[in-house]
Amino acid sequence: MDQRTDPGMRALPRRSAASRLGLCAARILGLLFGLSGVTWGDETMLDTAQRLCRGYWEGFGHDGTNLCCHCRLNGPRGIDVLASPAQIARREVRGKPMPHGYGSGIQDVPLENGQFLMALCEACDATHDETLAVFGRRIFLGMKGIAGLSPVPGFVPRGPHPDGKSYYPDSSRDRAQRALQGDLFDPSVWRRLDWAGGEEDAQAQRCLDLLGLRLDQPLTVVDALAQFTPERMRDDDARRRSVANKLLFGMATVPFHQALLSGDEALIAAVAPHVRQMAEWMLAHGDAYDAGENANRTVVLALHLLAHEQRRHSRTLP
Repeated sequence: MDQRTDPGMRALPRRSAASRLGLCAARILGLLFGLSGVTWGDETMLDTAQRLCRGYWEGFGHDGTNLCCHCRLNGPRGIDVLASPAQIARREVRGKPMPHGYGSGIQDVPLENGQFLMALCEACDATHDETLAVFGRRIFLGMKGIAGLSPVPGFVPRGPHPDGKSYYPDSSRDRAQRALQGDLFDPSVWRRLDWAGGEEDAQAQRCLDLLGLRLDQPLTVVDALAQFTPERMRDDDARRRSVANKLLFGMATVPFHQALLSGDEALIAAVAPHVRQMAEWMLAHGDAYDAGENANRTVVLALHLLAHEQRRHSRTLP
């Protein structure tokens, strides 16, 4: 898929594929074979990251697969919030044909756990923190399990279900990077599918009416996040709650992730306060967040910010 970015924002630097693979391998080896001591930088950010990881695992993790699901598993329905193995075998979600598994609760298990693992590697590489390393080892085992699910070599399915074997066999390439300054309502920058399911203008505007927003009034992800409050996680109106979580909170996580990995100090400084705010909201109110990518992405962002700040602190040491 082509990358779309705001014309006024310069392209972010990238590492080569070989370089990224080498760094990932080295960090995973560090997780598996032990960590040495380190002088601490921001202990508050370390504590925040540890607490986010614990809360994320307690809410979304499954001991049998060593993976986190897209939906909260420690709620009243337990794993019944997910599509059942029988539904998955029929390639359905809630009785409707859905070969990609959208809405099943397991559709993004490889994506979200892969991002979680790489963020844990970054944070452990910078902090040598054993608590984070334990999470990293667990998720690494889960990702190894995903690699052996399909009989097709190299295929990454959507799943698994906590039964450890059920998955949706149709994959897709539906992710792209976006810039911080793009208008959320400009289809040349952002897909409407990301926040409104791909609806036409009239239906999309009805979604925005729930939040007092208009398609003809430009809105950046930072503007949107400024309109989010944690009370929206507990909104009794399910549709309004869903749109607010996705549009006002969730959309910002993608360019924030990109910024934290850019190596650009100015970009990182610009998003860091927002990431800290997201982390505080999720720690204080995340028990009300039952499904979606925001829990995963908040943990991932906090880990990357922790890694950056620890490395910056280490560079100041004599």
